[in-house]
Amino acid sequence: MTLAERELVTLCLLATQGGCETQLTGHALGNLRLGNGKELLVGAVSQCIPYVGYPRALNALACIDEAAERFAAKGVGGVAPAGGAADARGEARGGAGGFLRRKRPGTHKNGRCEGFWGGRAS
Repeated sequence: MTLAERELVTLCLLATQGGCETQLTGHALGNLRLGNGKELLVGAVSQCIPYVGYPRALNALACIDEAAERFAAKGVGGVAPAGGAADARGEARGGAGGFLRRKRPGTHKNGRCEGFWGGRAS
């Protein structure tokens, strides 16, 4: 699978989960950056309606619209994610779109793993 195909599948899987609109918007933006058009995203989510239900599909379509507006306003480069800022090179840092650079779950600021239940791991 190409990266664009994987992003499309990820978008559909997030739409089925529900309750993760921030991630859904981020992946919709990623799809647009990879060349998947808004029409393709809307069509993919529309095909999922019988399986995910109408309310979740509407939420996904709203996220796609938000991502398309942000993409149209900023273009391919220099899109700062919600809550984040862009550094001097125009690359996004922090915020919802920085999921590729996030720490593993269960890590602490100082880098020591505290596990999922708060216990210290050596």
